[in-house]
Amino acid sequence: MNLRTVFHWLIPIILGVVGGVIFLTTRKSIPDLGGILTGFVWTLIPYFFHQSITYKIKNHNLVTKLLRLYDPLRGTPQCESNGIRYYNSQAQLPTFNSILEMKGLKQIDILSITSNLLLIGFNKRIEEALDKGIVFNFLLLNPKSENVKIQSQNFGGGKNLDKQIIDSLEILTEIKSNIDSRFKNNLSIKLYNKQIGKGIMRVQLEKESWIKVQTYIIGSDSSSRNNEASYEKDNVVFYKNSLNVYNKITNEAIDFNDIELI
Repeated sequence: MNLRTVFHWLIPIILGVVGGVIFLTTRKSIPDLGGILTGFVWTLIPYFFHQSITYKIKNHNLVTKLLRLYDPLRGTPQCESNGIRYYNSQAQLPTFNSILEMKGLKQIDILSITSNLLLIGFNKRIEEALDKGIVFNFLLLNPKSENVKIQSQNFGGGKNLDKQIIDSLEILTEIKSNIDSRFKNNLSIKLYNKQIGKGIMRVQLEKESWIKVQTYIIGSDSSSRNNEASYEKDNVVFYKNSLNVYNKITNEAIDFNDIELI
């Protein structure tokens, strides 16, 4: 046992004894075991409360577990570990509406195979966000790619995967035509030609970044896939590794324009 450990235990004992004596003195009563213990406990409460708060701050638990209870990007994760939140279903994830309503929202980057359900459900909300100056970058599988057949295995009803992608591109084209001319460059649409095993969404806020990774499993659907999410500051390694995957596919992708639908 080192000297630091001795002092760690000795200090509260000394404080407890002194507190017990003071407690009994103020009561002006004859010392008894109950009185000594009461004074001991009351003296130690502030000490251990301070130690607990200090520990939480040093280990970021206070911010992560208390302040983040009201985090719009929290959802209802199955569990949390090392700053990463784990989700077993779509229902546990933060909603796209909550993301669009985030204070200080600057940019949303999406790597997906089709993004079809997202675009069908939120096309008007995305238009509104674009007209507020928010940037959107969409990375979708090229509907003419040889990987369409392979990636269709990742969907329970993926027989018409190429049509789903084309539908998504048509929605994005319509969105781009509807938004104010000042913000048309804020919507980027790119097509990649490779097989991917994960979908990625990155949300860029004024002061921080958040990233979510969805794992594609053969025969799965979007409602039951596993997801992992983290703020950059909560797990830098997870964030940077995921962002590197996104950036690599972006660099290899080609810009989309509607003539490619023919």
